[in-house]
Amino acid sequence: MSELCWFIHAEKANYPITLLCCVLRVARSSYYAWREGEAARRARQAADDALAHEITVLHLASRRTYGVPRIHAELRRHGRRVNRKRVARLMQMCCVTRMRTAKRFPASHPASHPDFGWPEPKSGAGIDVTNMPYVPERPGDICQTRAPGAGDQIDGRIRDNWAATQNNIRPVAHPGFSG
Repeated sequence: MSELCWFIHAEKANYPITLLCCVLRVARSSYYAWREGEAARRARQAADDALAHEITVLHLASRRTYGVPRIHAELRRHGRRVNRKRVARLMQMCCVTRMRTAKRFPASHPASHPDFGWPEPKSGAGIDVTNMPYVPERPGDICQTRAPGAGDQIDGRIRDNWAATQNNIRPVAHPGFSG
């Protein structure tokens, strides 16, 4: 709608507004309402610019650590009543984001929590699957990591069923395999 009104506004010197509105199927009252709203849009933009400047000043005063909730609280403390979503929109528009601070105690390191009495990790408990090599059995395999010798019987059944589906043959039913 706004694009059509801009076009009518640009072409009103060449053609009558009534004709342009009729051809573009825009109500004349809509065009006139859009034209009168221009001053309100400019005032809103000026208010947004002033608020964005104030947000940036508060953000820099906090050493770039305040996010939307704290900036909103600071604005309210200084007597500015604005919506939190408006503060978030302006902060995003001005690329003002809080700096991530380091945590005091990393939660995954037991040495940093001596009071909790975490048990020491067990050595040699189970198979370490994180360092196993990936060997694809056929083209198209994406992620098949398995321990050597583990599950060969089931893998053979899967391989037989896969081969049967490639040849449009009914999959083979293996005794003792319900799946």
